[in-house]
Amino acid sequence: MPDKNLFIALLFAGLCFLTYGNSLHNDFLMDDYPMLIKNLQIGDPSFLQLNIDAHQPQKYFRPLCHILNLVTYSLFGENPAGYHIFNLGLFYLACLLLYELLAIILKSKETALLTSLFFCTHPINGVLVNYKNAPSYALLVVAAILALIHFVKASRGHDAPLNRGLGLVWMIVALLCHELVIAFPLYLASILWFLENKRVKDIAKELALPVAAMAAYLFFRTTYFSLNTNVISPALRGDFHFFSFLATYAKLIGWYAAKLVSPEGIVLIWHTPVVQNSLAAWGLNLSLATSLAGVVWLGIKYPRPNPALFAISWILIGFLPVVPACLSRLEFGIIIEPHWLIFSSIGYFLLLAIVFSRLKNRVSKRIWYSAISALLLFYVFSSRHYNYLWGDQIRYCRYWLTVSPDHYWPNFWLGYAYLEDKNYQEARRYFKKIVETGKGDYETLGNLGLSEYRLGNFAAALDYFKRSLALNPNSADTHYYMGNIYLKSQMFKEAEDAFTRAIKLDPSLVDSRRKLAVISEIQDRIKK
Repeated sequence: MPDKNLFIALLFAGLCFLTYGNSLHNDFLMDDYPMLIKNLQIGDPSFLQLNIDAHQPQKYFRPLCHILNLVTYSLFGENPAGYHIFNLGLFYLACLLLYELLAIILKSKETALLTSLFFCTHPINGVLVNYKNAPSYALLVVAAILALIHFVKASRGHDAPLNRGLGLVWMIVALLCHELVIAFPLYLASILWFLENKRVKDIAKELALPVAAMAAYLFFRTTYFSLNTNVISPALRGDFHFFSFLATYAKLIGWYAAKLVSPEGIVLIWHTPVVQNSLAAWGLNLSLATSLAGVVWLGIKYPRPNPALFAISWILIGFLPVVPACLSRLEFGIIIEPHWLIFSSIGYFLLLAIVFSRLKNRVSKRIWYSAISALLLFYVFSSRHYNYLWGDQIRYCRYWLTVSPDHYWPNFWLGYAYLEDKNYQEARRYFKKIVETGKGDYETLGNLGLSEYRLGNFAAALDYFKRSLALNPNSADTHYYMGNIYLKSQMFKEAEDAFTRAIKLDPSLVDSRRKLAVISEIQDRIKK
């Protein structure tokens, strides 16, 4: 047994390196900069979400995500390889623990191994390694699996108080990484029903502790960090009917399912307009209803224990938290982020493993092993291709735009990358595209103003800066650049006010102090 465990550990180590080895030197990109490299507040209690404030404008509460960012930044600074290695280590641990969990609950190490191999190599999970400012995604998987292992052991009567306590601790760890862990009791219930063959009364007893903890968490989240103000209320005010939303939701789920089956077009965030066409809405809703009816029919037809139905249930459980999550950023449309479903995607990989396991005695061993090897290699090389795309911000955002051309974020980060590269014409192009769609937030307007400023179009720059400050008057850099424009236009009073405001907001802006001194000298000469 120790030799076999060592083989499994080495197998996953080699496979993780083969799949993600070409990502280790990928540079920082997108929100790695505001979250890590250029984040002046990274050690502040407000960044770590350690301040409990009922009026704090937060859409989410993920303190462990922020604490991990502080830890990794303290360890690796501006060395991107360190972040990748750290994330890869957590992902490797997640793969091993997934194998352990499935081996316990399925009683089939072959199926457990195949499932974990597919999970390890499929590119839909690449975000766990490539997204440097989100090591919490891999930690979420690790913690949720450990929690399930302990709760399952408790349900079997193995040191029940200890295992329930440890399960609760790990569940809370996972929950503090991401709110989508709110579905955890359903994952546990699925194991107990479809695999452990427990009665409803016994399942209710095992779920009492995690459900109570989730209820306490929901009370906390609706009381603090403005969950209702920032997520629930805007969603209820959405300018669409429930029937249209349901069709749009079905479209999101269909998109994600297609990426699992054929891993092409995977992006960090995908959005779609609300389905307004009544015929399309009826078709999508009918497909959704038919799929659910089919699952119910399978549940009635086939007895327990049933690993295939268990796998299907996990996939469906993951879709439930997507309902509120997809409405969390209505300013950017109705969205889906593949990493929301990282845990539930285990169900798909398990279904795939079950199919292969059942084929094993129906085809020759050579064909069977060749098919598995071919699929794994396909996943590995697909993942390596995505790693390559993640290696450069312009490259990734250009690819992202081919999948979601009108989405805010690829346009914003592409404009930002061109701004950093001093390609102001291209930067202006993408920031302007956002503004023309009516999604011009203060950062986009400010960056568009900066692009015009660098191109020498001061009147246009000033207009965008003013529009940016109307949305966020506390941007020190915007006041600074406005001061420069006023100074060039010999509007000394306006320039003085702008530079003074910039210094008040950010005392580190030394050049603002120098410009104030210049203005003072000019005014003294004028008086003389």
